Amino acid sequence: MSDTASTDDVVKALNDLTDSGVASERVALQSLGIGPNDAKVLRFLLQRLPDDEPVTPRMLASMLGISSAATTALIDRLAEAGWVEREPYPGDRRSIVVRETIDASSPARRILSVRRASAVAAAAKLGPAERRIVADFLDDIARGEREDIDGMTADAGACTRPDRLARDAPALGHRRRTGAAAAHSVERPVSFCRRSICSEASALVRSAGISSSASRARVSR
Repeated sequence: MSDTASTDDVVKALNDLTDSGVASERVALQSLGIGPNDAKVLRFLLQRLPDDEPVTPRMLASMLGISSAATTALIDRLAEAGWVEREPYPGDRRSIVVRETIDASSPARRILSVRRASAVAAAAKLGPAERRIVADFLDDIARGEREDIDGMTADAGACTRPDRLARDAPALGHRRRTGAAAAHSVERPVSFCRRSICSEASALVRSAGISSSASRARVSR
């Protein structure tokens, strides 16, 4: 392996990371019989520490960007499947706390922790300064893609205006066909798009710098 890397090398590595994330997520969802938001909630709950703030339905709704009704339905679904349970909020019995109930020896823990385990192991090989560079790099990519998505959303809204619809119809049709084909062939869940992968990997790199041994202990449970 060369001691230097070109921009193309970096892009290829990032694409490989995206592809492996999509593949591992597809296997996880199929193996566990759950949806993308279900998996995101379970991972969030599994990574909580004893001293962390209790997880409420409102917190989950904010994290997922869905309505309270949709969040209630999601929690109901996970509770019925035995993945989570509801408990009264400490000091306020009118509110509830959501906790995971996955057995410590369950394969589900390993399946849901594949990405975290890989990222923590790789980050642990780096020094603090190197981890800072990697985390900033991934943050920059995630931030740039969020800005691009915002721009594309604005463009899509503008394309619906009658004065632009006819002019942009060929290009818009091509984007729709391309997007549909990509969605059909890859079927990548939203939680594992490149933007989310970069954000998650960046957070894991930073956490490895703070407490890599603690992170590995949590992953191995």
